[in-house]
Amino acid sequence: MIFFRRQGGDTPPDASDAAGQSGQPAQSDQPDPTGLRARCAAADLPDAVRGALAAEIGRMEKTDAAAPENAIALNYVECLLDLPWNGLTRDSLDLARAAAVFDASHAGLGQVRERVLEHLAARVLCATQPAAVLVVDDEPIARDNVAHVLGREGYAVDTAANGEEALARMVRRRYDCIVTDLKMDRMDGMQLMEAARRVAPDTRIVVVTGYATVDTAVQALKTGAVQYLSKPIDIAELRATVREALADRTQGLSSHAPVLCFTGPPGVGKTSVGRAL
Repeated sequence: MIFFRRQGGDTPPDASDAAGQSGQPAQSDQPDPTGLRARCAAADLPDAVRGALAAEIGRMEKTDAAAPENAIALNYVECLLDLPWNGLTRDSLDLARAAAVFDASHAGLGQVRERVLEHLAARVLCATQPAAVLVVDDEPIARDNVAHVLGREGYAVDTAANGEEALARMVRRRYDCIVTDLKMDRMDGMQLMEAARRVAPDTRIVVVTGYATVDTAVQALKTGAVQYLSKPIDIAELRATVREALADRTQGLSSHAPVLCFTGPPGVGKTSVGRAL
């Protein structure tokens, strides 16, 4: 056993004295001195954004707080944390009202007015198009029956015999919903869902299978399926499931819309036009 004693007293040294004698600075008890990690953990963020924030915060913690790079990184992190990543608002696509609002605040900007109305008209056209649905099943009868039922609902339906054929179609066209079997040759439904999340993460996927078990259902929902139906298919349930999966389709169109870019010197009205829009 080893005892320590100060010169002039029997009181054992505290942590600060031990740090001073060893020549090493005392370690901080705060694992998150800036509080940014706590804010990042509490925020509702996509995984990619959360990873980028964690990396940036790690670099900040290794940088001197007085360095200019630290202030730039802090502004970047706070900007990402303040963005409404999962907050959506429904767009108002009333062209007559949009024209009236623009004329009331920006009379005389005819060229800008027409371009803004063209942009909104394209959004209206996209929103009124029938939803595109892809039916994937290696059984021709089941595939054709599901396609027939969904076609009568007004959807634009394509079919594929397996996951590889489905992915080839997804490269050429964007689909709002995929109705896929689980057990297929060459590429099954699980593999298709994993690949579809990389190609088209906004596409809703409904799994329809004759091999329904609790484990496969849980795995399918974790992989990205919005619903899991068992065969034989209940037609009414299939219709309701696809209709529910496509309920927020108009919001999903926002991520695929073109972006308007206003350019020009200061004071010409770029910000006010954007606010009016």
